[in-house]
Amino acid sequence: MIAVADIRKELSRVIEDPGALDEFEDWLVAKSWNMHRDSDPIAQAMVSSIELRLAEHSDGHLPVDQMIEDFRSLLDGFVVVNVRLNADPSQNRSGSSISVESADRPLLAPSSEKGLLTVYA
Repeated sequence: MIAVADIRKELSRVIEDPGALDEFEDWLVAKSWNMHRDSDPIAQAMVSSIELRLAEHSDGHLPVDQMIEDFRSLLDGFVVVNVRLNADPSQNRSGSSISVESADRPLLAPSSEKGLLTVYA
């Protein structure tokens, strides 16, 4: 299993010290093996983005400084939003509606409120 918080922590280390890239890759491979079975879909998407950058870099298509910049953007651009689902058919034609509001809560704090889905994007 791999968690978003762990990915962010390890990715931050690589951003600070690109020399730790090999160690990071080893960690990522070990932790993400069979992640489709037990890891959060957001963690899966994040790992996929990282693996793409690593593959582009190892193929010589992405310089290390650009890869690090992409990793930084991935961390900086990781936004948490709450999506409220309304299944009242009188509200609209499709029977559901979605409203999005910014979240001022920690990254991995799930909402216990019924009908509220926390999305990590």
